[in-house]
Amino acid sequence: MCGIFGLIIDKDENISFDLINRAVNKLFIFSETRGREAAGIAINTGSSIDVLKQAVSANSFIRSKKYKDFFNQEMKTYKNNKNRMQTNIAFIGHSRLVTNGFQSNDSNNQPIIIPNIVGIHNGIIANDDQLWKENPDLKREYGVDTEILLKLFRKNLIEENDIKDSIKRTFNLINGSASTAFFINNLPLLALATNTGALFYIKNKNF
Repeated sequence: MCGIFGLIIDKDENISFDLINRAVNKLFIFSETRGREAAGIAINTGSSIDVLKQAVSANSFIRSKKYKDFFNQEMKTYKNNKNRMQTNIAFIGHSRLVTNGFQSNDSNNQPIIIPNIVGIHNGIIANDDQLWKENPDLKREYGVDTEILLKLFRKNLIEENDIKDSIKRTFNLINGSASTAFFINNLPLLALATNTGALFYIKNKNF
């Protein structure tokens, strides 16, 4: 199964960008044992949510010039954000073990991007084909099951206008296992959900 992780740096913490970079890289390395076929990251700087992903192992990903340039640019964007003192910076990362959707098509690699939402997912949604048929208003664009999870959540959020209820409603529709993390445009949060209990977090004031 895939490896997923996240990191939020509180706006009040005076932490160097070098330390943040080393922490994220360590999380990628720890996650690689869960999947080596693709890796990706989404960074929410408060002014944008940007994504980079490649069909390589996490170790190769974080050593690439493309990743290093991307990470440095994101740190500059956050540093120059006029609302930085009111905004945390957050990261979600993914190391992929392919279960459906070829990794050669980068759209199938994670994070998955749909309108207004960027998310990652570990698990297998066994009834994804059925859910697409039951929701003809949703357009399928990729081969990966994470897409239906995020699009159902978005549909429910539009109808419910409540994040917790929308997550609950979405998870009631799926068969299989799912642990997910995602950003929503224009909302200062990182949403987490699971139906397996496999989400763990730690708060560290001395990071």
